[in-house]
Amino acid sequence: MFGDDGSIPPDKAVNDSEKYIGQVVNSEGVITKIVHDLSKSWWQILTLVIAAGVLAFLWTVILRILGGFMIWTSIIAILGVLGAGCGYSWFKWTTLMKAGAVDDFSFQPIFSVYFEMPTTWLVVAIIVSAALLLLLLILLFVRKRISIAVALIEESSR
Repeated sequence: MFGDDGSIPPDKAVNDSEKYIGQVVNSEGVITKIVHDLSKSWWQILTLVIAAGVLAFLWTVILRILGGFMIWTSIIAILGVLGAGCGYSWFKWTTLMKAGAVDDFSFQPIFSVYFEMPTTWLVVAIIVSAALLLLLLILLFVRKRISIAVALIEESSR
């Protein structure tokens, strides 16, 4: 109906979709709910935005004082988190496979069900392992440039 086969949809289908989108946008129920949610949670949003700004400022100040240490610590921390995530994901996949857990690919309204499926952990393990490998390869080839950049940052912060 809407050109799912790769063809251009007919004018009637385009006009109908425009009408439906207009109904959703103009419906008072949706807009009222959005405004109500924002009126109830504006202080939380503002608090988190201010907290993010303060953390970014503190990070900048700490980076100015301890530039090289913070950069290398950040890189090592990212590698550590990816390594731990990689190890845990492979461990969880192995454990679920040995336990004979069932992969049910039907839609589940409860999100936690997916964490009991071995395929979920296999996909997560592959993605995290690829990210770790990619980061290690990048660091292997650009560590000299990172060292030069760290030296420049330390020199410019004096």
